[in-house]
Amino acid sequence: MKKFSNILIAGVLATFSLTSCERDLTSLNEDPKHPSVLQSKSLLATGQYQSSYYMHTGSVNFNNYRFFVQQWAETTYIDETNYDLVTRNQPRNNWNRMYVYSLNNFEQAKKNLATESNTPAMQNNKWATLEISQLFVWENIVDTYGDVPYFNALNADEGQFAPKYDDAKTIYTDLLKRLDAAIAKIDVSSSGYGDGDLIYAGDMTKWKHFANSVKLRLALNLADVDPTVSKAAAESAIASGVLASENESYTFVFDKGTFTNPIFDDLVASGRNDFVPTVLAVTTMDATNDPRRHAYFAENLSNALVEEQDTNPSNSSEQTISVDEVPTTVSVGKRVYSYDPATEESKFYYGKVTAISGNDITIQLNDPNVKPDKNSYVGFEYYKGGTFGSKNPFGSRTHMNYYSKAKDAPAVLLGYTEVLFMRAEAAARGYNAGGGVSTFYNAALKASLKENGVLDTEANTYVVANPFDATNWKKSIGTQAWVALFNRGFAAWNFSRRLDYPAFVNPPNSKIEGVPVRMPYSDQEYVLNGTNVRAAASKIGGDKAVTKLFWDIH
Repeated sequence: MKKFSNILIAGVLATFSLTSCERDLTSLNEDPKHPSVLQSKSLLATGQYQSSYYMHTGSVNFNNYRFFVQQWAETTYIDETNYDLVTRNQPRNNWNRMYVYSLNNFEQAKKNLATESNTPAMQNNKWATLEISQLFVWENIVDTYGDVPYFNALNADEGQFAPKYDDAKTIYTDLLKRLDAAIAKIDVSSSGYGDGDLIYAGDMTKWKHFANSVKLRLALNLADVDPTVSKAAAESAIASGVLASENESYTFVFDKGTFTNPIFDDLVASGRNDFVPTVLAVTTMDATNDPRRHAYFAENLSNALVEEQDTNPSNSSEQTISVDEVPTTVSVGKRVYSYDPATEESKFYYGKVTAISGNDITIQLNDPNVKPDKNSYVGFEYYKGGTFGSKNPFGSRTHMNYYSKAKDAPAVLLGYTEVLFMRAEAAARGYNAGGGVSTFYNAALKASLKENGVLDTEANTYVVANPFDATNWKKSIGTQAWVALFNRGFAAWNFSRRLDYPAFVNPPNSKIEGVPVRMPYSDQEYVLNGTNVRAAASKIGGDKAVTKLFWDIH
């Protein structure tokens, strides 16, 4: 990450100055140390950062994906969980970040790349990297808004300042075509950008697998509206190679310096306590005794100070501790973790409660060498979610665990777990997914459990207790994918819209007629591109959050 600071700064400047670079400069005014044409890798880095930050952000001012899939509830301001998308101009803010801050950088990078010196293989790989990066953003835009400016959207230098809105299904057809062309350009035996590539550092095998995974997501979205194209595209993507491990996930890593996790910015650096997990999230996971609750939620409502500990040998499988007060929520079988009440961090899993006597708690240790210390705190699993659409007292509701809100917590924008669920869905639809539906369903569960730190023994127990239900495969895959994609709002939104699970309830004080299935258009479009946006709104059946996308037909 150490070289990326200057790359990013240069790219950020480009975001605001691309239209101001075309000045009539003479050679005497040129500064060779500060070139007017930025390297394409600087623009790539900026586009990757901007798109990743704003796809992942939990800010109420932007995409609101976590509210659309009802993973977060609010404690102070409840406009967003009542689907007010007007007061804070979220559609405008998100639209601008995706078009101006993200697509624009990738488009300019492709133009600048054409002037740079590379071997033919490296040139192709760099172009493919930029193209796939841009197509990933396009997929996000079209699946957020529906019909959008596409074919002429980035042609301001040709005088296209008010581009028409293109049909979303036509855009899908072109995205699939462009993905195939980009994949065909890739030479996995050669490198790509290296230090300018903040995602895969020039590993073209990973870029190929990522491109095929984006293709698979597009293909599945087409399943109900164009099953023939959907099946062909999905099978082609899988045969060519999709993400094959967690190491290949499209993940932006925040370094705590140049790059900061937006969830940290929203939940920690802001000094605000505005969000808690929803009742739906907590009760859904409680119902299956889900061991991922610890990775998602903090044990802030059930913890105790260790006042004494026994003197069992270091290899003893049990330990008895005396605490200041046994929480009323503690019972035999509850999991026990280390706990820091100041930061709500839990670094160790100690084991499970086997006995309670007065203030003495006996723990069956997972690791005999990892035990609670005297004067430390222990946390016990107990979680209470917030009511969606209502104000919730922060102090008496479960908080988000530090894993997701750490300054350097990564943003997984298309991950291995998601791909395994998509392959399970493809198999359930009768496609050749390279294996059976139960195989991929179980693999997806295990991948999610593993990435959230769940031990193999508990993971196996969970998988056995939650088998694939062939009689209602949409519910089985949709609900489990929604749980696995907690805090990955856009990915979860795709599954919930496509499979209609889990079922979301519109809050009583909602500002709209139902739960959002798309984002309305930017209000600025009605000022700057009024004729075209009004035509688009009329075509899709109204510019409303409840107007379904072309592929969301159920």
